[in-house]
Amino acid sequence: MNRENNVLNIRRILVPMDASEQSRSALQAAAELAAAFRAELVGLFVEDINLLQLADSPFAQEISFYSPGLRRLDRELLKRQLRVQADRARQELAAVASRADIPWTFRVTRGGVSAHVLAAATEADLTILGKKGWSMSRSPRIGSTVQALISRGRGMTLILEQGLRLQYPVLTFYTGSQVSRKAVMVGAGLAQLQKRPFRVLLLADDSRTYQRLTGDLQELLDQTRVAAEYRRLDSSGISGLRQALAREGQVLVVVPSEEPYFLGTALESFLGSINNPVLLVRPDEPEGSKVEGL
Repeated sequence: MNRENNVLNIRRILVPMDASEQSRSALQAAAELAAAFRAELVGLFVEDINLLQLADSPFAQEISFYSPGLRRLDRELLKRQLRVQADRARQELAAVASRADIPWTFRVTRGGVSAHVLAAATEADLTILGKKGWSMSRSPRIGSTVQALISRGRGMTLILEQGLRLQYPVLTFYTGSQVSRKAVMVGAGLAQLQKRPFRVLLLADDSRTYQRLTGDLQELLDQTRVAAEYRRLDSSGISGLRQALAREGQVLVVVPSEEPYFLGTALESFLGSINNPVLLVRPDEPEGSKVEGL
């Protein structure tokens, strides 16, 4: 890829960490990509201030697996438990980074989880996290931190289902927009990096639109060494996107952050309806985009 179109310049990969299995899956995926890009792996553990404030409530109680009945939440005990979790997260990060021979840093902060992750994501080129971690959520399928990132985040965000890895064919949605062009280049770069097949679903309601998009796409990909398989997809709503992905099998999905399917509640619905890893690509920032050409 030439300098103008090679948008994969990833130097810092952020992994928000907690005690969940999805956090461990995200850490493994982050280490794979950090090794491929020779990037720094940045671990973040947030001591959830909401939990600590809950412990101050006279009505807050917890159930213990080791003693019968309910007991009062103890703030100091909760703080010690959070420190233990943070220490374990740091040890896991250090071990994974050592095996992958990549640089790493680890931070512990205290406050609202989503707010601290959003702030840290502004300093990273890519944020990777599980679809649902330990924090409270309005959705049965998507965690509150993911909801915050997809609505207010910057840069690229990779969202993983528990246990899923990245060694899959790469599939990108293409509409002809500028951000979907960027998503195609990101997807092509990942496919080339991991030596995986690259597929593009072109959202086109008629053959004329499909032919126009195919021509634009081929001109774009001619500047790379990546061969792509094209598929036409009528704009048939979230259910149509889900059915199309089901036909493709297990793929890493790269989506452009744009209406009508990949913004806001529509994107939440899309993420909640599939099990694929999803990489969300946003438009370039007006000043100093973090995703640059090589």
